[in-house]
Amino acid sequence: MPPHSLDREEIFVAISGRLTATMDDATLDVAAGGALIVLADPPFAIANRDATPFEAVEIGPVGGRSPIPGRPPYIAP
Repeated sequence: MPPHSLDREEIFVAISGRLTATMDDATLDVAAGGALIVLADPPFAIANRDATPFEAVEIGPVGGRSPIPGRPPYIAP
């Protein structure tokens, strides 16, 4: 997914697979059993560089917005 931001903090709890996240010049790997906390406003990017699909539970507030360049903003239901 291209670099984008969130207007509110969100937490991703990994269930399976592996995710690579880039935030503030840091690269983080998140695997099953781990979690990723994304703060509001700073841009971040995520990618699945593994053959196994990445699955996670996303925890965030209702109405949170995620503007993604070239797409309509995602608004959490």
